[in-house]
Amino acid sequence: MKKFTLTLSFLILSTIISFGQTYLISSGGTVSTCSGTFYDSGGSGGTYQNSEDYTMTFLSSNGTHVTATFTTFATESGYDYLYIYDGPSTASTLIGSY
Repeated sequence: MKKFTLTLSFLILSTIISFGQTYLISSGGTVSTCSGTFYDSGGSGGTYQNSEDYTMTFLSSNGTHVTATFTTFATESGYDYLYIYDGPSTASTLIGSY
């Protein structure tokens, strides 16, 4: 029974860890993590609200880079943008705007 309990605990813990962290971009700040899921204020099933303006910094380890994979990405054309900078602030070099 002890071995079964230990195995079950390990499986539950592995499942929780495999989902990774979930972050709301609206909380802003700096994130230094290897992986995670990032949502706007609408969360996983909704859309963001009007007049939202957020800045979030993704910090990679020395000698590495940040990779972002979007499962969905939608903005209101002509009004909403995603800006990506190479540095710790919006004063850094602009890489692209989308």
